[in-house]
Amino acid sequence: MGDLKYPTWQQPYHDALLELNPEELVQRVNEAETAILSRLQEIRLSSDSHLEVQAIEDAINGLRVLKNEAVIFKSSHSVSVRYDAIGAQSD
Repeated sequence: MGDLKYPTWQQPYHDALLELNPEELVQRVNEAETAILSRLQEIRLSSDSHLEVQAIEDAINGLRVLKNEAVIFKSSHSVSVRYDAIGAQSD
C-alpha cells in the first residue's frame, strides 16, 4: 500500500481491517493499536499534525468496531479474545 499518507501506523491498521481469521485479528488489532498510540505520543506536541490526529481518531474508532465484532464472534464461536491497549477486553 504505497499510497498511505501515514504508513507507520496506517499499514498495521489496514492489516487489521483486512484480517479475516478471528484468531489473527486479535494480534493485528493489538499491533495497530501499539503503532497508533506510539505515533500519537510522537506528534502530541506538534501544532501542524491536526490532520494526522484526526486520521488517528478515525482509526481508533475503526479498531473499536473490529473489537466489538471479535467479541460477538467469540460469543457465538467460543474463540478466546484478548486486547491489551484501547478498550481492553479479556476472557
